[in-house]
Amino acid sequence: MALSFFSAESASAVIGCEPSLVYEILTDYDSYSEWMPMVATSRLLAEEGDLAIAELSISLGEGETMAIECIHDRNRMVLSRAIGGSLPVEKMQWDIEPEGSGSCKVSLAMHPEERWQTFLPSHRRFLNPEACLAGLRRQTTLFDGDQSVSGPNGEIVLQIRETAEGLVALYQGKHYKLTPVEEPKA
Repeated sequence: MALSFFSAESASAVIGCEPSLVYEILTDYDSYSEWMPMVATSRLLAEEGDLAIAELSISLGEGETMAIECIHDRNRMVLSRAIGGSLPVEKMQWDIEPEGSGSCKVSLAMHPEERWQTFLPSHRRFLNPEACLAGLRRQTTLFDGDQSVSGPNGEIVLQIRETAEGLVALYQGKHYKLTPVEEPKA
């Protein structure tokens, strides 16, 4: 039996949004450069049903690219397999599970190829599922009408949400209605 030093890197996180929003972000390959760490550019090359081919350019050095083939299972899973490029990544699997009302558990497993580049510090930074999940969480807040900032003990310090009356803020236990202020004319 052969032992491998190239085990999968994985992590999970509960994200405060519906599984459909996570799925929408994960299948919007043109936006990966907006939220996924170290992705400089991203673009969808082809799509047919639940299959897609995308290209990611990674900011590790000159010419670090990865072409991926993706299989989707609506609101449940996105599996990406490397089909070309210079990065030592074999596949990335995102699993999405409902986690109560308005939340979901997202897991990411990144499987490195068995190549020496996997041990380079720059490639280890790319093979970081916790950083990818943090980027995904930040991206979901752009689409969520309820924005909040938590303190060091998890308490909500500031929460801003859009209501029928407009923007409302909760700060130190008090509610404030936010009203637009006209900017002075120059």
